Amino acid sequence: MARGNAASPISMSNSVSWLLLSLCWLSLAAQPVSRGSCWKQLSSLSLGRRAEHGAAAIGNKVYVVGGMATQGSGYPNVTLLDTVEVYDTTTDQWSSLTPFPMKIHHPNVAAVNGQLYVLGGLSSNRKLVETAYTFDSQTSTWKALSSMAAGTGRGASAIGVYGKVAYIAGGTQDVGKSAVDIVSSYDAAADKWSVVPVNLPEVRDHVGGAVVGNVFYVVAGRKGLQDSVQSTVFAMDLKASEMKWVRKASAPTARGSLEAVAVGNKIYTFGGEGNPDNTTQGVFPQTEIYDVEKDSWTQDAPMRTPKHGSVAVAVNGDIYIAGGSASRGSRLDMNITEIYKPIGGC
Repeated sequence: MARGNAASPISMSNSVSWLLLSLCWLSLAAQPVSRGSCWKQLSSLSLGRRAEHGAAAIGNKVYVVGGMATQGSGYPNVTLLDTVEVYDTTTDQWSSLTPFPMKIHHPNVAAVNGQLYVLGGLSSNRKLVETAYTFDSQTSTWKALSSMAAGTGRGASAIGVYGKVAYIAGGTQDVGKSAVDIVSSYDAAADKWSVVPVNLPEVRDHVGGAVVGNVFYVVAGRKGLQDSVQSTVFAMDLKASEMKWVRKASAPTARGSLEAVAVGNKIYTFGGEGNPDNTTQGVFPQTEIYDVEKDSWTQDAPMRTPKHGSVAVAVNGDIYIAGGSASRGSRLDMNITEIYKPIGGC
């Protein structure tokens, strides 16, 4: 389990970058917070830095799976991770769990019917993880389930859960080079994969996803390359007799590798990659909120620690964001955990 702390010391150039970023964070932290929302730093990840991981919330706990930890100048000089951690929101404590059966990055992680699932991702040498896995919290073991349809394995997808079915839209089969428009569904009760007959209108990876009511939203992302960032939002009514994608109001900021999570009738998006402003190391601090009823966007207090490749999950209306990278690619990975409270003080 020590691999999570394997990242080597940051080079002198990166130390300068950290200093500049720290000054940026202090400036951002001083900005006023609207509507009573607030940011607060919590206990750090227990196994060290990680980015491009997956997460899901079950009850009062946040589960984090896989990812990568930087070494030196960053990708491809990284350590891929099989480590798994759980955060107890009631005690502000992280602890380690049984590792995933293999090293995995950009995993598609979801909680379905109170169970933790890993529904594809990427492993060593860009190998696809096409088999689904679930974690048994009683025995602390991982169980292999059925595999995705041939040719549909991928990671960095938009994920949404509706009832006992997880929907996976877009993703990449070759990080940094290409994206896909495939849409799949996984029925957890039947352990069955299906290919949704309606693809995304455009290819997309490193993309946000959430279900609000009976509608699956796919938010922003990119088209393979780091600079091919998008702001478009697509929505599919999962109860409609005819499955189709409908374009919604675009996000204010085009970005990939963002975090997205639904609370009530709003989708909260954070951070991301593809910022042309070199003073930010290529990442975004933005907090942007999509109101599904009004089909409109608003902005809120920026992140205290701008990042991409992180995770965002909601527990009792609060949003927890863990890990991520403070630099384009994976050069300044972090072990920071933060809470964003949409309403009410910290």
